[in-house]
Amino acid sequence: MRARTRFTLWVHLTVLCANDGLCVYCNEAKSEVMDHVIPFARGGPDKLGNLVPACEACNASKNDKTPPEWIVARRLRHHWTSTEHKARDEARKLWDLHREAHRECEEVEERIEAVLDEIEDRTRRKWILMKTMFRGAPSSRSEISSFRSQFEMKLKAAQEAGFPQPWSDGESVLSVLARQEARKPSREETS
Repeated sequence: MRARTRFTLWVHLTVLCANDGLCVYCNEAKSEVMDHVIPFARGGPDKLGNLVPACEACNASKNDKTPPEWIVARRLRHHWTSTEHKARDEARKLWDLHREAHRECEEVEERIEAVLDEIEDRTRRKWILMKTMFRGAPSSRSEISSFRSQFEMKLKAAQEAGFPQPWSDGESVLSVLARQEARKPSREETS
């Protein structure tokens, strides 16, 4: 079994803040986790190009299915277990269910493509990376959540401004790096 990558904060924010911070599958609930479009358990890569924002409910329900498998299974399960649905649509044909599922698959696939394009946008990714470059892997989901709530407003403003250079106040990246290095304790101090 492959080891899972411990993603840095910038990866979490790059994915979770895409699609206006909503789950790519239901497009209603706030995204809470990163989901592998092609499931990791089925050989999908553990890389940015295979990650999308999802809510807990959709992620748990999708489990190790591809989006089309999940949508069709959910539609059929709902149809055959809903007594209200059975009573109303007793004569409904399986073909109608197939058409509805197909339409929903197309909608979700279009959202996934748009979100992956947003995630892969080099300017957006660079801006997020530069704003979070001194933070490593988050220690908990609550750390991601608290940083994200502050970060989303800055990201939205930057997006509206066309993602200006993160240090447009005249401070160079080198001076920021030097300041960060100065804050780190020396080896003698840590021993």
